[in-house]
Amino acid sequence: MNNGQVAVPMRDTNKQHKSRLVLLMIKYILLIGGTIVFMLPLVWTLSGSLKPNGEIFTVPIQWIPETFMWQNYINMLSSFPMVSYAWNSMIIVAFNIIFVLASSFFVAYGFARFKSPLNGPLFLIVLATMMIPEQVTLVPQFLLFSELGG
Repeated sequence: MNNGQVAVPMRDTNKQHKSRLVLLMIKYILLIGGTIVFMLPLVWTLSGSLKPNGEIFTVPIQWIPETFMWQNYINMLSSFPMVSYAWNSMIIVAFNIIFVLASSFFVAYGFARFKSPLNGPLFLIVLATMMIPEQVTLVPQFLLFSELGG
């Protein structure tokens, strides 16, 4: 090291590696725990859909039914026009996506290309309308569509 090179002390990479590994394990444990907590309602719904009526609210909770009632799905499909409901929902969602994308494109293009002193306040109005909860607009939207004959 007499060639003009400076000696650089070696870092303890093994210690850093272990601390990173511990942090990564904690992160994954928290993520897996959160996933389990958020999946519980779905599992409860699926479990309840396969139980007879008498077993749904038994105490203690029985996650796996004693007898699987596949007939519940057949009864649901024969009692309600579920295919029609699903088709109507898909049509509404498709039109909603198309119109939201089209209007968003035009509004974004206007804000990006045209500069004016009103850009700031207009952008705040656009953001404010996006933050209105859907439940607030549900009744006026229903009244509008019922007047249109929908």
